[in-house]
Amino acid sequence: MMDNIENIQPHDDRGSDFESLTAYSEWAQNDDAAMLDIAPVDDKKHELPANILSPDFIDHSKDIPKRQIITKGIMRGYVSVTVGAGGVGKSLISTLSAVAVAVGTPLTGSPINEQVPVLILNNEDDQNEIDRRIAGILLHHNIQPSHYKDRIHTLSGYGRPIMIAQRIDRDIVAATHDYESLHAYIVKHKIGVLLIDPFISIHDVEENNNTAIDKVVQQLKRLAHDTRVAVVVIHHTRKAGGDSEIIAGDAESGRGASSLKDAARSLSTVTRMGPATADKIGFNDEERARHSRVDIGKMNFGLADRNATWFRMESVKLPNGDSVGVPALADLSSLFAKSKSDVKWTATTVADALEKIWPKSKSVIQFTDIRELFRNANKIGTTQANNIITLVSQDSANPTRIRANYYVDYWVTKEAQKSPWTIHRQEISE
Repeated sequence: MMDNIENIQPHDDRGSDFESLTAYSEWAQNDDAAMLDIAPVDDKKHELPANILSPDFIDHSKDIPKRQIITKGIMRGYVSVTVGAGGVGKSLISTLSAVAVAVGTPLTGSPINEQVPVLILNNEDDQNEIDRRIAGILLHHNIQPSHYKDRIHTLSGYGRPIMIAQRIDRDIVAATHDYESLHAYIVKHKIGVLLIDPFISIHDVEENNNTAIDKVVQQLKRLAHDTRVAVVVIHHTRKAGGDSEIIAGDAESGRGASSLKDAARSLSTVTRMGPATADKIGFNDEERARHSRVDIGKMNFGLADRNATWFRMESVKLPNGDSVGVPALADLSSLFAKSKSDVKWTATTVADALEKIWPKSKSVIQFTDIRELFRNANKIGTTQANNIITLVSQDSANPTRIRANYYVDYWVTKEAQKSPWTIHRQEISE
């Protein structure tokens, strides 16, 4: 039904390439430079290809190529990550996003700046299941063949995963036959977006090993850089209990090593609607289970959109009689607007909420240490909690003052951009 990747070789092939990798491993064990993952350098002088800014650099800065942002969170030449728990719809919503790019239609609500061919590499589902999902999307959104002809490519690694990186020895990670075949296919078919589902299936390194995972990510970045493809990786979350919405917009929610998150140019989360949100807008459990949200947790090439995008899972019947779930945009803004429990957050109401849960023996506390109490007490998600805390004054000379049984001053500080917010509390005698 779809094009197949040419020349994909089994990743456990014991041919000449495996022998050469074994030889490399043996050399590496006896070479200090190799253990640092540095290629041997001959004795001749080598000059780094650094750029030296000329006096007229600013005048010529207009010639710097613009970023090639295909759609929100997806940029040519870079790696993006989508994180979500199992069963919340992250694969379906990511597939919808890929189809949107291929047909040039904003099916996810984000403008499509460039219509390009996409390759969906799925190591969890067989080809029939992939075809069912895409057929459901095309039927539900009434997309005609002329809109997607030759621009939707799929590859199933079910039963024999497509792997781009293998651990050779300790922290030594090398590209595979599959990597080379994938590179060639992307170039040949001018693929603009590569969707990989899931990240853990394309390598065999320990997922908690930051050094090894970083080397796997470097292979993805090399692929993105050399082919100018936008790589989108689907990744699992840590255990979040029964309510996945608590990690909405949390860039730290991915499972395993943090080097994947650190290398991503953008990161989004997919979470199912939680009980607190459903209660807030009047949804029963059945309706709640059909709704998922997408939040931006990290955006390195623009301002992050702090508003959640909601999707409702629709059931679509295929011509063969099967039914599949298809995500469709859901506008819940009117329901949220009518919610009677929607708090109007101001610096004062935030300080009042903090006062109710504040450990009275403390005068200074990091927000991460009180965040769960704050979230649970006010029935809000992590992203909203992180945002509203900054409504409190960030100027210690002009703190947010409230009246409890006495006057209390609150203010927040942050030492560095990636540091957590620190909350300060001081009682003021009358």
